[in-house]
Amino acid sequence: MKKLFLALFCSLFFALPVYADNVITAPIDGRPISKEYLGKLAELGSDQFYTVSDENLDFFSSYEPDNHLGNSQKVREEIYNIVSQKNTDNTTVIINTSSYITNGLVGSRCGVNYDNYKDALKDLDKLMTDFNKPTYYVNLSVPRSLPETRFNKIWVNDNKMRGLGYYYLKYNKDAENYSEISSKFANVTPEQYIMEFSYVYNKAGELGENKLTQWEKDFLNYFNRNIKTKAPYKEYVDYYIKPYETTAIIFGQLLKYQQEGKLSQIVVSNDDLQIPNSITYFYNKGCDWVQTENDSPIKYSYARTYMQTGASSIQRKITDAYSKVELGKANTGSSKFINIIYGTDEVPQLIYARDYTRRKYLTPQLTFLYNDTKQNVSTYDVKQPGNIARAAYSFVKGDVGKYTKEPAFVYIYDYKMSIDKTSSAIERLKREKKRGANVGLIELFDGTKENTAFQSILRRRYNFTLADLDMYSAWNTNGNAIGLGIAHCQVASIAKEVTRRPVEMLKAQTAILTQHAVEDGIYTKSGKLTLNNKGYKPNVTDRTNSETLYNLMDTSKVTDGLKGKSYTYENKTYTVSDVNINKLSFPWGRTFDIYVGCDVKL
Repeated sequence: MKKLFLALFCSLFFALPVYADNVITAPIDGRPISKEYLGKLAELGSDQFYTVSDENLDFFSSYEPDNHLGNSQKVREEIYNIVSQKNTDNTTVIINTSSYITNGLVGSRCGVNYDNYKDALKDLDKLMTDFNKPTYYVNLSVPRSLPETRFNKIWVNDNKMRGLGYYYLKYNKDAENYSEISSKFANVTPEQYIMEFSYVYNKAGELGENKLTQWEKDFLNYFNRNIKTKAPYKEYVDYYIKPYETTAIIFGQLLKYQQEGKLSQIVVSNDDLQIPNSITYFYNKGCDWVQTENDSPIKYSYARTYMQTGASSIQRKITDAYSKVELGKANTGSSKFINIIYGTDEVPQLIYARDYTRRKYLTPQLTFLYNDTKQNVSTYDVKQPGNIARAAYSFVKGDVGKYTKEPAFVYIYDYKMSIDKTSSAIERLKREKKRGANVGLIELFDGTKENTAFQSILRRRYNFTLADLDMYSAWNTNGNAIGLGIAHCQVASIAKEVTRRPVEMLKAQTAILTQHAVEDGIYTKSGKLTLNNKGYKPNVTDRTNSETLYNLMDTSKVTDGLKGKSYTYENKTYTVSDVNINKLSFPWGRTFDIYVGCDVKL
């Protein structure tokens, strides 16, 4: 009887999903990249994933009446309740300050959403004090430079203001492109005017006003005398500066929590870091008064000042709390305490990959391959692709020195570079795959070129298919594409070696590849542009399942290419027999991003 009971107990126990650990997150915002796709990565790692309800997160679509900010107070309450039920050593909590403090990522760009930051920090302290068994990570995002106009009045009115181009022409009356500069930059929108002020003001702060050109001095003097401290403009300028200033203050308090032993890791990320259109124009014309680093214009701004160069900047606080050596480690992703990642949407998945690596005490030995040794800093980034990749890998592997049995090779193909190495890139991945390595492809897009590497794999031109890839990523900015790809490669490489759930692991891995192949390789590269050129605006039905997306994209090459993907576990081989895409939608009712859902059968 006892044997029967034991057999019954074991059969029931082992029939249940064997989840290793709990992962709880207050996401960046309500988009799939912040929630569902992070959850799928956790599923690949055999972890149980918990997050907050959609109703407390922000939503922004092309249909403005439905748009709303999140509710950070409710998010904090939900996180507290979830953690209270999972207060164990095998629980990881990832807090993104955007939803936890400022009502979402969009809200983090608006000064008014920082009014109650002290209450949020007290709630965070209470969470970590009341439930001190989990491992806590906090991702603090420094807002982008471009003013946010959604749910945020940025200026007195929409009238154009005299921009930097106006003052430039005062001193360059014989400029060859006088008419073009006059029409584009003599008078600019409030968004560009504020960014020009941020650029010139912070450039003066770094270099000294004596290093400015005469037209920059005139622009800045006028702004300081007539705009910065004068009604009705002062309140708008103050609220533009407030997110950057307050973010540095918040970091100081997080640093205190960490030194008290409550926080395992602080990650500081940078939302899209841009420069004014006028500065981009003058840089492209070869003007030597636009300072550069790494062959790209320096992005002077309040974001840069409060992140890197100012007296009260985040980097100064790191140096004061630890050392210059630790700051150097933070900038390369190798600090035990604080790391700086220049990106946003990829950061939660990188944090998960780092934590997964820590828990399994295993990491792949990763080698990066490139199609060109020359690299430039992209529009929304701060570092070159190689630097972004090395820092991301250093971050996810942490101080783990035990390698997986198989190494990993990731090819970063930058289409902004002129050298075409499609054939050699795929042949290299093919060769490493035959040797047993894990292989991945990250594509950095140029809007004018076909993504030949992905298309060649899709069309099986080199006898190498999607099923042969362990990772593919190409979504949005360089930082996004590289970070998401490395996070996936890290988790997949480790999971293949440690999983006890081969069926679920292979299904999750195939689903992630399907999602990236469809959204990144097809939709982001060409489908989005097609819809935008038509002026298409998703309707309410498109948010749940979009006939437009099904008609726009032929996904059969993706699903066919993943059939036959296999994984061997304890001498038994599991093979993907079918992949069915069961959902294509615009979850935020806009063309910027889509949701890809699929059913994988073995």
